Amino acid sequence: MNRVLSAVAGNWNVLILRHLASGVTRPSDLLDAVNAELRAEQDAHRADEAGTAEGEGLLSRKVMFDTLKRLVTQGLAVRRRAAGYPKRTHYYLTPRGREILEAVSKLDPPESRWPMGSGYADPQPPPGVDPSVPNPARIWNVTIGGKNNFAADREASTAVLRAMPTLEITARLTRRFQADAVRMLTGLGVRQFLDIGTGLPVDGAVHEIAQMSAPESRVVYVDNDPVVMAHARALLTSTPQGRCDFVHADLREPGKILAHAAATLDFTQPVAVIMLMVLHFIPDQDDPAGIIRRLLEEIHATSYLVIGHAASDTDPGAAADAANLYNEKSPTHVRLRSHAEVRRLFSAVGAELLEPGLVTLSDWWPEDDSVPPGVNGHIGIGRRIL
Repeated sequence: MNRVLSAVAGNWNVLILRHLASGVTRPSDLLDAVNAELRAEQDAHRADEAGTAEGEGLLSRKVMFDTLKRLVTQGLAVRRRAAGYPKRTHYYLTPRGREILEAVSKLDPPESRWPMGSGYADPQPPPGVDPSVPNPARIWNVTIGGKNNFAADREASTAVLRAMPTLEITARLTRRFQADAVRMLTGLGVRQFLDIGTGLPVDGAVHEIAQMSAPESRVVYVDNDPVVMAHARALLTSTPQGRCDFVHADLREPGKILAHAAATLDFTQPVAVIMLMVLHFIPDQDDPAGIIRRLLEEIHATSYLVIGHAASDTDPGAAADAANLYNEKSPTHVRLRSHAEVRRLFSAVGAELLEPGLVTLSDWWPEDDSVPPGVNGHIGIGRRIL
């Protein structure tokens, strides 16, 4: 208990941790969210009290940044620079921060506890969406600190994180790898991207990275989640020189994906197909290599394949426990694969791996001491030359 109280000592620590847990990551949004809560409390008590002067008792920018710096030093939050310009900084709750916040929450009586991960109202589900059923895109959205999810998704994410606390690091590094891959590919002259398994919108989307250096880039996003489709407008803010589109389809529908993508992409020119953390939702009987082959064969030019896949052989005990918990909570099951199995997905379609080859998320940045060892996930970029 002394460890918990020491970690949250200070006037603002708990309040800021609560809002980080609810998915508020940008400092400007955090300041607005905290002060909106404080103003609401002041308004509720104004009738019984003399009132509070404007600005009194609210969080200032200086105090907020001082508190965030202290939370980062304590290991309760992490600070990350989002790709893109202008430069933007985001703060995320760490597994230890979540653990501490849960412990603090239990100090209150049950009727007044602050609900972990749901300090904001759940979004209204689109027609046909059952918010009581967890969904892969929304569970991932919880893991990366997003707000477009429901209580069932947060419950599933929390259970999996208990089995594998490094999953939050996996999510963060996957986004970093995506940005690196897109920058590498634009440097190789690629101007067309097919991003399958897009997930809910977050900063640093493929078109934002690609169009930063190549404004004429074209991007087609693909996802089968109706909630993602409802937020698709946030994905389609292309530069005037480029284009963006969204296809509501399942990865197991390559014909539908290609037919719709052809309206935006020119398949006689190089295309990069991006599949990050989506292929492990395709069981062996659905032939993931065959799906990839069908997609790439339609590209009558040099094509690139970017894969990020949950690993069965990186911290195998924790990975198996996390996968089992995930499969208990979600109707969409995961199929973890080994390094050799993921490598065969590249070789089966004739894609030669670019340096540094197929590596773990920890090994993509060998000189970065901030990246911990043993982070789950095999990642790589392949090139298929016709």
